[in-house]
Amino acid sequence: MTTMPPLTLRQGLLIVDAVNGLGAAERTAKARLLEREVAAVIALGSPEIWAAEGRALLDMIAAWTTGRRLVVVDAAERFWTCTEGGYEEGLREVGLLSEGASAPVLSRRRRFRTTRRRCDSRRSDHAPPR
Repeated sequence: MTTMPPLTLRQGLLIVDAVNGLGAAERTAKARLLEREVAAVIALGSPEIWAAEGRALLDMIAAWTTGRRLVVVDAAERFWTCTEGGYEEGLREVGLLSEGASAPVLSRRRRFRTTRRRCDSRRSDHAPPR
């Protein structure tokens, strides 16, 4: 089984933003394009916020196997569809944030959704979003 890599808050935010930008691409294609999309998100952002952690994340992604990338893509997709609350809480909920990782979020990009809902597979009245 492939485990989740340890990420900081900013790296987790870069990942979910990058996966969100990949749209409806097939999951394996998303895994293959992840590094390129993260680089694009970094290029669009503020250098003082993303530069150091962004470079470290790109190095990590380059070393990941396809299996590890698929695990990360799956977690990022769950972040957008199955969480509510703050970004840090959502990243922890889907396993993209390592224990004790935290950093101030200085800027929220427009692609981040402002509302998310919590998935609860145990509820019988659970309905898909409209």
